[in-house]
Amino acid sequence: MNQYKIITFSLFDSHKHGDILEKFCKFRYQSFVVEKKYDLPTYGDAEFDTYDNPFARYIAILNKEGEVVACSRVNRTDIPYMAKDCWNHLIQAKHLPQSSEIYEWTRQCVSSSLETVERMKMVRIISAAVYFTLLKLKAVGFCLVSDASLFYRIKTLGISVESVANFSVPRFPNLRFLHASINTEDAKTIARNLYDITGFNILEHFAPLD
Repeated sequence: MNQYKIITFSLFDSHKHGDILEKFCKFRYQSFVVEKKYDLPTYGDAEFDTYDNPFARYIAILNKEGEVVACSRVNRTDIPYMAKDCWNHLIQAKHLPQSSEIYEWTRQCVSSSLETVERMKMVRIISAAVYFTLLKLKAVGFCLVSDASLFYRIKTLGISVESVANFSVPRFPNLRFLHASINTEDAKTIARNLYDITGFNILEHFAPLD
């Protein structure tokens, strides 16, 4: 599992990682628009929406060839965010956070080119990477619209998610709106569980935990 590299970046510092932003947006286009047939904003062969703004942080996992094999995005909830804008008629207002310390987790995807077992491992790796990125950002919590599969996999990592609303939209039945807290003790559990399940040591990619 050491063949993977985790990169976190924003629109302002992506240049430090070469063409990572272009690779990231093209990977999202291939995953969400070409393969999953989502009706999303595009720019040529790149997917880019209104929530890709200066506050967003991106998480990308690259293979040894430098190709993106998994991605995700987090953004603060004190500015417009997807769940609040798109599904506020399905989620009670009391469950929609508004805080610079609580983030929304969106646009997660894993490459279809990976073998099935590796894909299942990668879902957990990118999920743990999101958690550690939020910890680094000093977030106190996050919210997430999840299907049953992602809900199960992040639960097995040790992320203490709570379903605060269940709803369905066309093509996507049985969605859950999740809340979770961010803290160092849970991060230690997540790192340990991730290593036990996948053999991937995420602590090699993030600053040591206190």
